[in-house]
Amino acid sequence: MRHFLLLILNACFFFPAFSVEMETFHLSGEDSVAFQGYKQQGIAMFGKKDYANAIHYLEKAYELNRWDWVLQETLYFSYLYMNRDFEARQFYYALSPESRSAYQLQKPKMLTSAYVEGGILGSIESDYEVPDVVYYKEVATPHLGQSYSAQLSHDVSDWVSATHAVSYTYSEACQRVDSVSTNIFSGNISTKNIAYTLEAPIHLGKGWTVTPAAYVSYVTSQYYQVLYDTTTSNTNTNPNVNPYWPWGTGETNNGSNYFRQQTWGGNPTYPYYPYYPTSIPTYANSMYGYGYGGYYTPMWWGGGWWTMPWLYGDSYAYKFEKVESHVVSYAFDLDIAKTYRHSEYSAALTYLRNGVIDVWKASAQWLWYPKGNLDLYSLLRASYLMRERTDNDVVAEGLLGFKVANWLWWEVGGLVGNMNGHADRSLGVVYALQPKTAYRVVSNWIFPVSEHLGVSLLYRFTQSESSVYYAPTVDTIEIEHYAIYGNNLFLGVKWTF
Repeated sequence: MRHFLLLILNACFFFPAFSVEMETFHLSGEDSVAFQGYKQQGIAMFGKKDYANAIHYLEKAYELNRWDWVLQETLYFSYLYMNRDFEARQFYYALSPESRSAYQLQKPKMLTSAYVEGGILGSIESDYEVPDVVYYKEVATPHLGQSYSAQLSHDVSDWVSATHAVSYTYSEACQRVDSVSTNIFSGNISTKNIAYTLEAPIHLGKGWTVTPAAYVSYVTSQYYQVLYDTTTSNTNTNPNVNPYWPWGTGETNNGSNYFRQQTWGGNPTYPYYPYYPTSIPTYANSMYGYGYGGYYTPMWWGGGWWTMPWLYGDSYAYKFEKVESHVVSYAFDLDIAKTYRHSEYSAALTYLRNGVIDVWKASAQWLWYPKGNLDLYSLLRASYLMRERTDNDVVAEGLLGFKVANWLWWEVGGLVGNMNGHADRSLGVVYALQPKTAYRVVSNWIFPVSEHLGVSLLYRFTQSESSVYYAPTVDTIEIEHYAIYGNNLFLGVKWTF
């Protein structure tokens, strides 16, 4: 939706006034009748501010007579008012010098627009309850974050344009793990995400556009890794160790084997966190909940469900250390769009490599202008996400935008579905910080300040899922789910050259 907002910003500026004067052209036979009919219908639609239908009829007339200056000017401004920049730039060269002078039109530059954005990421938690007396509990409390991005659009050739976008996001969360007598896990988790996006719309004419895009991000996360301390877990010196660890393995219960590499699996439903693997990357485990495949884990399979090599009382067989993970994610996207009268239809296929997880996304979108102009528009999009080693999801989103006054447009929209791996180009960075988002509501206020300057204020509310892990007894672990509500506010400024 943010990508669509930038298009609207570009079309909300104050373009030069334009009026249509009729002039008669002489063609022979059926072409003359058809030309006059299409031209008159197009001009009539233009007078009603139905620029989408005006384009439809005037394009047909233009195919019959490319030298009608009234037709050229009407079609040029119809493209301009519908934010179809490519066609407008093409028609600029078809306009007569007199027309360019009369409307004070400037020759399009290679650099078309620049956009910068910054905002804060805030959140609050829903209420949840865990027993007052437990051996272990873990809580993650998100704090304020911040996000910045910049976007640059320009022409590459007569048929191809390009958009470059860079973004930086920082988020911090306080995590703590408490036990009966000591705090064994405490510290801040910070996440930094730097991303770059490149998209290159290829304009094929007649309303067809093909847009390949690429996205890459680099995520750095700091957290405390909880380890099982085998130096204090020998049953000969510490009787509090679970005597059944390890069970049925043929290994001696002598501490050196308590913390070993598991290659046989484990229960894939266990969310794993905060027991990160000792090898990087850890992103897939913390996000998708897979705690097997050659990773170290203090959980074991056999002898009793969820049995742990637990120490309680005054001694604990755990130690923690601060570690840092580095994850590179990238995505490739191919979008095909067709504009016809009041509608724009598009379909896209996306491949995302999110750390060590593959995600495929197929999506379809319908953009509709009921009045044939940008005073009122709606967008509907449905996406199907196919994730490796986890559930697939359908994500549905919609947006409604309308003109409130000459100086204000307002958009309101929403999304329902798990956005994990959604990779919506310019929004992908924010999505990565909310891997289990259930729904989102957005509200945009767009202020076209002048012909070149536009300002937008975006508020985004999200609901995502988190969990509390606690041990009510020494050999069990339980999970309590709760919601995190995000309140994000962004200020954007766009300059059109």
